[in-house]
Amino acid sequence: MSRSGKNGLFLLFCATCMFSIGGVCFACIPFHPLAANGLRCAIAAGLSACFLRRDQQKLRLNAATLTGGLCLALTTNLFALAVPLAGPAAATLLLNTSPLFVAGILWVKHKKCPPMRQLAAAVLAVGGVAIAAGGMPGRMAGLAVGLASGACYAGVFCAGQGQNAHPPSAFFLGQCIGAAAGLPFLALVRPEQVTPAALGAAAVLGLVQLGYSYRLLAKGMALSGPMAASVVCSLEPVLGTVWPWLLGGGAPGLRMAAGAALLALAAVTANSTDGSAPAPQPSR
Repeated sequence: MSRSGKNGLFLLFCATCMFSIGGVCFACIPFHPLAANGLRCAIAAGLSACFLRRDQQKLRLNAATLTGGLCLALTTNLFALAVPLAGPAAATLLLNTSPLFVAGILWVKHKKCPPMRQLAAAVLAVGGVAIAAGGMPGRMAGLAVGLASGACYAGVFCAGQGQNAHPPSAFFLGQCIGAAAGLPFLALVRPEQVTPAALGAAAVLGLVQLGYSYRLLAKGMALSGPMAASVVCSLEPVLGTVWPWLLGGGAPGLRMAAGAALLALAAVTANSTDGSAPAPQPSR
């Protein structure tokens, strides 16, 4: 594995650690799911705008960034809806079926079947998530919405590759669209629900879980292919069990360890067979 590939994996892993705090933070926000998502997207969009300005990068509006932004907005909103419908474990599991959708998108894009080891990485990733998260309780509507979030999540990774791709612009656009879709639901929030804990959790979600994490994701995607990125991010449900444990919950069990091992194997396999690492995207 090349040095750039290892650096890409490290950045993607750091981003995934930040993604994984979502469950703990959402549990502290008693708002409508779309209202909570809109608030975190608005905060994240402000942070992304600051990064674009600090890095002196112009916002790019093209098919790739608009597609990536729309996919991100759909991912966050669909996942927020899936959590109360199917439950956090099932929603997270379905979100992280994205490697299979990435393999399908690449198959259609290149008009040929992906390499067998690449397909194996996708299957290992989904298998690891399934073992770690257990079953999929929930109504069919919740499962359908969660699966749709996984398909849109795959679009985020695939739209981040190519000559016209610019992940920072795509993520900013997606956060803006997500905010526009969710903020009107704040009208449903009752005054007694607005507590310091809820506002603090929303700030952490916006600044860390959906803000700085996507800056790291953009850098990691520039060093790794879309399959490697989606597979590493599939570690999220495993890492998500660590936070409750650190806060006094039960320690992760054997099932989580087995799932994590499969996901780690999938990440290494995907990064070594996703083709040579693409050249970093131009910063301006």
